[in-house]
Amino acid sequence: MKVKPENKQENPPRKNGFVCPLDTKQVSLWIVFFLFVSYTFVLVIPVFKLWYIPFSIEVIAVFCFVFFTLRTTWIDPADFSVRYNNGERPQFKKTKDNPHVIKNLYCQICKINVDSRTKHCRNCNKCISTFDHHCDWLNTCVGMRNYRYFIGTLISAQIMIFVTFLLNLLVVIGLAVASRPMLVKPHPILDDAELAVIVISSIVAILLIVVILFVAQLFFFHLKLIKGKQTTYDYIIAKRKLQEQRAREAKENAEKKAEMNEAFEVCSEPGGLPEEEEILESRAEKQKRVKSATTVATISDVRMDDQGATDS
Repeated sequence: MKVKPENKQENPPRKNGFVCPLDTKQVSLWIVFFLFVSYTFVLVIPVFKLWYIPFSIEVIAVFCFVFFTLRTTWIDPADFSVRYNNGERPQFKKTKDNPHVIKNLYCQICKINVDSRTKHCRNCNKCISTFDHHCDWLNTCVGMRNYRYFIGTLISAQIMIFVTFLLNLLVVIGLAVASRPMLVKPHPILDDAELAVIVISSIVAILLIVVILFVAQLFFFHLKLIKGKQTTYDYIIAKRKLQEQRAREAKENAEKKAEMNEAFEVCSEPGGLPEEEEILESRAEKQKRVKSATTVATISDVRMDDQGATDS
């Protein structure tokens, strides 16, 4: 019988996005990138008469994207103290009294003091300075140390995708319409697979439109965050609090409405109003009795005063 150790240890922190286990999205990103770029270089660019112009533009765009992506993934975004703390890390057990890893600006896993913008990432198992978000596509966290390279990745990705889209679109136009002699040159590939190139390039162009819209939306979202001096984490927390507040308000309004409906139903029941009228009538009778008693007392007092004055 094996005895499990009482003091379990957390998994060691991942230094960067290239440390295993790799994320499925990260692997799929590089596979799709390789397929699209290979197709463009092998079957699209050679078709152009002035092939060296689109070749040079595509090479620069691809180089910039690869540089910023690798740079963002390679940098360790961990807090300074974490990068120089290789001690053992106890396993954190979330409880009702202790729900958060960081408590009073102290990380209970990394065993370091942190600032208010440092967060502990469960995937990377380390504290990230000015934590923005964990990017599955890069398999790393984005924080203060690699955020500018992440923005560079988004910009270079848009440029590369647009250039690749434009080249595939021009090939489709050049092969499908009368302007073919102006855009493309005779190529061995076109003799046997011209229709296939048109179909594949059309599909690639459509897919790239979807991708560039997604990347552009993400880029402008981060521009909005930069303008508002927020991180993605700050935005999510603020949005969550707003949703919780709206949920509470909706619940309170529903309860008030239910109470009003219940009161209305009670008043609308047969015999409901007569009971209220009886209560009002009883109150009026009591008031009349009090007034009459007061009047009798006043008259008797006057008579006694009159008798006293006569006797004297």
